[in-house]
Amino acid sequence: MSANKLNHRRIIINLLIGGMINFGALIFLDLTVYSMMDWIYRSLGIYGVLIYEEARNAYYLIRLGTVFLSSGFIGGLYVGYKIKENLKLIMAFPSPTGLSLVILLQFLLGNRAILTQNVFELVKIFVIPLVISLLGSYLGGYTLNWHVEKKPKEERISFTFS
Repeated sequence: MSANKLNHRRIIINLLIGGMINFGALIFLDLTVYSMMDWIYRSLGIYGVLIYEEARNAYYLIRLGTVFLSSGFIGGLYVGYKIKENLKLIMAFPSPTGLSLVILLQFLLGNRAILTQNVFELVKIFVIPLVISLLGSYLGGYTLNWHVEKKPKEERISFTFS
């Protein structure tokens, strides 16, 4: 095999591993956030607050920031560590891989309600988590590949009057 094919195969394998890391982080963080929020609601005796739309939106925003952004960041860290070239294109792949595996797992476990949602709910279920996870993936990938540019020496201009 040529070196170019081996390089492409290495990139694809690392992207799939990054997607699986993203998937595992999504599952772990989602379970952790759900159990923590459930514990907080039950211990404070405010579980009924979830009937209000504002409380559900706040929970959704907390979930976006802690689950999707963090899992994208973790998957992006791995891919950014393993792959150094062409990061603008490469960093877009771990997040959709992990998120599609989570949605496939939900569908296979019996969550068929995803198919009957209206357009706004589909955006809330698919598009916004994908964008947040992509943002986390780019942040994670560029964390390890942040190039520090050296400042050139300042040139001094002096005027000599004769």
